[in-house]
Order: sequence, then structure tokens, then C-alpha cells
Amino acid sequence: LPAVSYTSIYNVVDYPAGIVPWTTLKPTDKWDKSLGRDKAVEARMMESYNLALGTGCPFPIGVQLATKPYQEEALVKAMRIVEECARRQL
Repeated sequence: LPAVSYTSIYNVVDYPAGIVPWTTLKPTDKWDKSLGRDKAVEARMMESYNLALGTGCPFPIGVQLATKPYQEEALVKAMRIVEECARRQL
């Protein structure tokens, strides 16, 4: 999966990381072409996006945060801020 390249690096370098649920991809959603700035990744991400939409099942979308080693408290604080922002979007 192309998205794994963005998440696995934190495991490799042993950095604290966490994911906050943000929204859900729904079958009625459309790909926003203005978001695809990385031409090498855009096609694969768009393909994955369309496959997820094609299932007709809701697909969770999250925000991953990471920080330097031994900064777990800062990470949790940032995750709480992102979580609060996500709640306001509902």
C-alpha cells in the first residue's frame, strides 16, 4: 500500500506516533484534485481512494502525528488538540 510509506518510518526510527480519527470516506465523496501535489504518489492514492469508494462501505480517515523520542507528552497534547478540532468538524 502506498500509504504505508508515510506511516512505517516512525516505527523504523522508533519515534512516538499516534493516529487520531478525523472523518469517514463515504461513497458520495469525490477526489479533490487540488490536494494531489505529489505526482508520483497521486495516481496510486487516487486508485486506492476510488477502490475504497467502490466498496460502498465507510472508510475511516485519520491524522497521524509523530514527534522526537522522549516527547510523548507533547504528542498526546497535540493529539488532544487535533481530536478537539475533529469534533468541531462534525
